[in-house]
Amino acid sequence: MENNETQRLIDEELNTMQKPMTGEKLPKFKLEEKKVKKIHIDFEKDYPFQEYRKTEESKDKMTGEKVTIEKVTKMIPVVHNGERLLWWLNVKNPAYRELLERHKLGQSDFNITQIGNQSETKYEFVDIN
Repeated sequence: MENNETQRLIDEELNTMQKPMTGEKLPKFKLEEKKVKKIHIDFEKDYPFQEYRKTEESKDKMTGEKVTIEKVTKMIPVVHNGERLLWWLNVKNPAYRELLERHKLGQSDFNITQIGNQSETKYEFVDIN
């Protein structure tokens, strides 16, 4: 292969790869089961949130055929106890939708808890008066 063709193929491959993450390197925000944590999200500064995309091979449960699944996770900067952290949240998680809907209603401070763990993890927003 000639040099120009090799360069073109390398460029093609690089364009299909996940781009290196940019922005702040922050510690991960971790929720604990049945413990309410208060967070603040500065939507004006941090939205749209940076995202991480990952493709995985899986089998379709109905047909058994091999399928490619793309998982999209948002990296949401939050402030908890005065510390800026990153909350990694899959966009298919109902909590992501609720977070955006609550912000549309003017909310930037949230009380949130985790119910379950690993594949059974759910996040619940807690309204404290």
